[in-house]
Formats: sequence, structure tokens, C-alpha cells
Amino acid sequence: MFAHPARARHHALARHRSSYGAETLEEQADRVNAEFRARTDKAAADGEAAKWGLAGIAVVGTVLGVGVFAINPWIVKAFKPEWSYGRRLAASFGVTFVAGTLTSIARGLGGVQNTPAATSTPAVTK
Repeated sequence: MFAHPARARHHALARHRSSYGAETLEEQADRVNAEFRARTDKAAADGEAAKWGLAGIAVVGTVLGVGVFAINPWIVKAFKPEWSYGRRLAASFGVTFVAGTLTSIARGLGGVQNTPAATSTPAVTK
């Protein structure tokens, strides 16, 4: 079978490159395309995770907002129905602040820490 000299040189050069680990242009293009697809797939996954994260933050914020601005003043209204909404809201903030402070003091006196229950290292005792 006859091969054109230029094509024969091309194939011989390609075999020579591949024998020494050098990539052909097709292999380089395939590698670059694979890297590009991997980066775009990762960026798409990161964007999807960010959307779900923002949605979760919005849900938690809404639930906390309903508790602070609707439920707590409603509870205070049971004790002081003549108070305005603003006064009931301020009272609920005050009660929440005092309850949190007393809880922190009780935990400090009782030796309870705000660390997770399961730790990777054993606690050091004296």
C-alpha cells in the first residue's frame, strides 16, 4: 500500500511522540475539553448548592421572624391586652434577652459547655 510521504512522516512523528509520552493534538484537545467540562460541571453544582443554601436561610429567617414578630407579642398580649404592639414586642425582646442570659449563667455555674457532645478527642480531667 502506498502512502503519501507527508502523511507517512506525520504518522511516524505521531508514533515517535506517543512513544516518549508527548500528547498528540487530538489528545490535548480531548484533555482540555474534559477539564473544561469538569470545571463547568463543578460551577453548576456550586451554583445549585448556593441556591439551596439561600433558600434554607430564607426559610429559617422567616420562621424566626414569625416567632419574634408574631408569636411572642401574641403571648405577651395574653398577660397585658391593653398594651400596643410595639410595647408587647419590646417586652418580648426583654423577656427573651433575660431568659437567654439566665440560661447562660446557669450553664456556666453547672459546668455545661456549648461544645458538641461527640468530640474526636477525649476530655482532659484534672
